[in-house]
Amino acid sequence: MSDIQYIPEIDYKANGFTPLKDAPPGDLCSNCITYYDMLYKKGVTKNPFPPNCKRHISNVAAALDPKDFRDIDEYELAKIITDPISWAYAEFEWEPRWYQERILSCTSDKKLIRGGRRAGKSETMVIEILFELCTNDNHTVLVIAPSERLVSRFFDEMRKFIKKSQNITNSISRSTKGPNLIELKNGSKALGFSAGPASSNGADKIRGQDAHLIIIDELDFIKEKDIDAIMAILASHPEARVIAASTPQGWRKKFYTYVVNKDIGYKEFWFISAENPTWTSQQEQYFRNSYNEAAFTHEFLADFGDLEDGVFKRKHIDKSIQDYQYSDVPEQGYKYVLGIDWNKSAGTHMVIMGWDGSKLKLVNKIVVPESEYMQTESVNEIIRLHTIWNFKHIFADAGYGTAQIEMIKRHGQRNPSTRLAEITQALHMNQNVEILDPVSAKPVKKFAKQFIVQQTVKLLEDGAIILPKSEDTMTTVDAKQMGLIQQMRNYRVENYSIYGLARFSQGEDHTLTAFMIACACFVLEEGDLKEVQYSTRIIGVPVTSNNNPQYSPTELERLEDAKKYRLEMTTGKANTGPKPAGVRDLDVSARKHGHMYGRSMGSSGSTRNNLGSPRRKSF
Repeated sequence: MSDIQYIPEIDYKANGFTPLKDAPPGDLCSNCITYYDMLYKKGVTKNPFPPNCKRHISNVAAALDPKDFRDIDEYELAKIITDPISWAYAEFEWEPRWYQERILSCTSDKKLIRGGRRAGKSETMVIEILFELCTNDNHTVLVIAPSERLVSRFFDEMRKFIKKSQNITNSISRSTKGPNLIELKNGSKALGFSAGPASSNGADKIRGQDAHLIIIDELDFIKEKDIDAIMAILASHPEARVIAASTPQGWRKKFYTYVVNKDIGYKEFWFISAENPTWTSQQEQYFRNSYNEAAFTHEFLADFGDLEDGVFKRKHIDKSIQDYQYSDVPEQGYKYVLGIDWNKSAGTHMVIMGWDGSKLKLVNKIVVPESEYMQTESVNEIIRLHTIWNFKHIFADAGYGTAQIEMIKRHGQRNPSTRLAEITQALHMNQNVEILDPVSAKPVKKFAKQFIVQQTVKLLEDGAIILPKSEDTMTTVDAKQMGLIQQMRNYRVENYSIYGLARFSQGEDHTLTAFMIACACFVLEEGDLKEVQYSTRIIGVPVTSNNNPQYSPTELERLEDAKKYRLEMTTGKANTGPKPAGVRDLDVSARKHGHMYGRSMGSSGSTRNNLGSPRRKSF
């Protein structure tokens, strides 16, 4: 895709990702036509206007003639049920944010939503789905996500809206959670499918399904072959519409292709998390501190970011390098932490990190070579080092070190003055760990490996790490002589699991593993190195069940601290900004009829057909 030029309609990157906070000047359709005309004249597209649409949705209501209806009430009802925004206000008193209004007003048969976290992507699609079901007989909507959990969460959001409307609640004929299904008395239904790791057959079970509307959530997490299977539905149902949404993950795959290649016909809607009316500068600073640069770019700016080789960026590594020698004795004013990675064939790798109150400095590296008594020798060396450095924390990979960790703790129990039983903590790299999501303030599970990599990358980006020049080796003969910095430069994401988790390169990275364990777990225990009060409570991984309560905040403290930074995802009445004078400029009469409309939906479950075909000449 490198030969295709991408020019966004709203260029957040060119404006420094400053939120618009309101719709751009001009009419939605006029702006769209001008945009595609510009792309065509620049040679970006081969088609003057690739999207297949019927222009603005409100044009349908504008074309209605009051003379075609028996009375004004029927005319006002017809206006409401031809427009999803007016309909949503009548049913739920829901009013969209400016970018949600643009999405719902567009009639393109292929829409692509590239939005930041908690900006309202799912909510917008829920309105589209319910409008489709309630205003059409015998229509089928397919809701597809990369996992059953995400499908269920999407249907839960639909049910929340349904509960707000007695009108729709009374029209439900069947609603199940296994499988996820919502069916109305008018024959229309929404079916949920997973097309990811939770499904052994991927998207195969979706083949052959009928669909009038296909909703795909988190498209960037679905495998390309599964996306192809989903899109094959369009071959037998060319009238079907597609609405896909995702937060970018940086990959140059299908989602990226649909965004960049405008000739495919997807109408893109890009908005960042800061467009959320509840967003504040304090929240932005909080999230920037909670995520590394790449993660923040993907999650909150909804940008694909620049692809670079390696997990650790060269510019950040170079800034961390200083010319100094390792020390065999501690310096005054430092607190020390020991990171350990055990390995059967490569020996035991240990790093000593010193913290001076602002930065973590690598002050020594120790490798206990492979031998018959390597485990015992490693434990003895750790005890000896502790007598010299008086470590505040010892963090160890539990993989091949379970017995050694028990030996260290047992020594600490027999010698309480050493504190070894309290300060030694194990991290299980192949297991899930529980942290608090900085957006929802709810516990979520993450793989420990992903956590330590992300936190180390964040420290390096912040300039909070100092490394010796001697570790920047360039060895190609003896891999065991490879310095830490060379290991960092070689560390890469080789591929991604079906869960979307990065698989990192394997090899001579044992010193790097010990280094990442020390850095990430030190952040956990001591808090953010820039003295921003978030890390100790939000990025809190309980690396073992017996954390020292003196250094670990309580769960209640974490939750209370996180509440300040939650983003309101639900709009409607939760929207704290000024509400427009009218929905689609509906006057007082229309709003009155909107409430009357709420009682007009018959047992069939279809609002459109309640008008009766003989009552108007055309619709």
